[in-house]
Amino acid sequence: MRENEKPTEGNMPPVNAGEHSQQSPEQSPELLAREQERQRFREERARMAPPPQSRRHMPRSRMGRAMFRMRRFFARSRRTLLIALVVALSGIMLLIGILVIQYITINQSVGGSSSTGTYDPSGNDGRERVLIVPYTDPVDVTDPMVRAYADKDTNQSVASIMSAYKRRNSRADTERSVELQYSVENLSSAKRIKTVRFILSENEDYSNPRVLYADGSRDGKVSFNHLKTGTRYFYKVVVTLNDATTLEAESFFVTAVAPRFVSVSSTQNSTLLNVRDLGGWMSVEQDGVKKSIRQGMIFRGCELDGYNDADCNIDPDAGVSDMLGVLGIHTELDLRGENGIAGYNALGYNVNHIRVNCQPYYNDKSTVAQREAVQEGIRQVFAVLADESNYPIYIHDVYGCDETGMICYLLEAVLGVNDTELKKDFDMSAFSLCAPTSSVYQGFVQMVRIYGNGNSTQERVVDFLTGTCGVPAGDLLRIRSILLEDAAA
Repeated sequence: MRENEKPTEGNMPPVNAGEHSQQSPEQSPELLAREQERQRFREERARMAPPPQSRRHMPRSRMGRAMFRMRRFFARSRRTLLIALVVALSGIMLLIGILVIQYITINQSVGGSSSTGTYDPSGNDGRERVLIVPYTDPVDVTDPMVRAYADKDTNQSVASIMSAYKRRNSRADTERSVELQYSVENLSSAKRIKTVRFILSENEDYSNPRVLYADGSRDGKVSFNHLKTGTRYFYKVVVTLNDATTLEAESFFVTAVAPRFVSVSSTQNSTLLNVRDLGGWMSVEQDGVKKSIRQGMIFRGCELDGYNDADCNIDPDAGVSDMLGVLGIHTELDLRGENGIAGYNALGYNVNHIRVNCQPYYNDKSTVAQREAVQEGIRQVFAVLADESNYPIYIHDVYGCDETGMICYLLEAVLGVNDTELKKDFDMSAFSLCAPTSSVYQGFVQMVRIYGNGNSTQERVVDFLTGTCGVPAGDLLRIRSILLEDAAA
């Protein structure tokens, strides 16, 4: 082979078998085959790849260049955009789920409707059915002025609240009834409504119900009064037809949280003055559990026999029926003393009528006899309150302000009501236009501060009752167990 001549297949020198182990790696058949396979793979990938873009392929117009860049961006970011779309859709579905849960929770806690029998909430399918109009918001059963005054963030007096509502000479010590409506649909001409019965209860199983009958028309309503505040009520309407068929629908509502005034008929074509439930006020938290005074146990107000004021004479029919049949009064605790010595038991002889000569307070200028009279009256009252068989109790003096105010102050302090709400409960008698005496309030507050020891009002009142008045500590414990309950969430 000549110098600088490239080797070819014809002029390659023969290789001996013994020299095979000294061949270079580039000449190995296995490596050549592998390299050829890689080359074919690169050629195939290059053939399938899109042609490279260069500036000479860029459109000349501004719009064209923008569209070119946008297509190139989406081509490169397709996977990223798909992930972003999936995340966005997941977030939207989660938000919709949260809103649905909140809607269901609100309807369950405030008001809503469900059905049994022929009630079909999805629409009118032509079948006979009874519809009801459910409440979606808490229902007011107290005058708005009372709610505004009782608000924990309000520091205004009763007079300023009444002035703001432009009702300085208008009573607000009345309750509001709750109106429940119904409508019967798709009733044939051959059928007539025989009875329409409303069943109302604080319990979902309708135990201890109250029942009212509507007039039997296809569209009607009934009104329930004497309802507790901050309470859920379940109700059901049952329509009976002339062929014994019954149509039913049920719902529930929640009454708004507020002090509870009660309207009881008097003989003067009006209502008794200053009648209200002592329950509903919050107590101090005990062992991490919030407590409140149980409603329907103690009612306070004016006299019932009209001995001192004709406006305080209970109607012997409607008024007595409400006090006994609805409120269930079992004991009348009369604090008038000499002011009611000639009075009588207006609720009848089936009700315990207990008279106590109770004076509102005493001070350092009072005689020994006056102090002992006040202490004896307090002992007698708390002995009545400690006996569970006496409940529900109606406690009163002439107008339900002074002597009644003092007893309720002591009782509420024992139950853990704070100072602000103690004062508000005393002053709320002004909503009946019977102005409570501020000097009386200052008098028994000062009496407790002087003759009771402790760091809080509750401690001072307990010490005053047990140490000065001689009320057994066990009686106070029994009263707390009778009148306190876990506060509603």
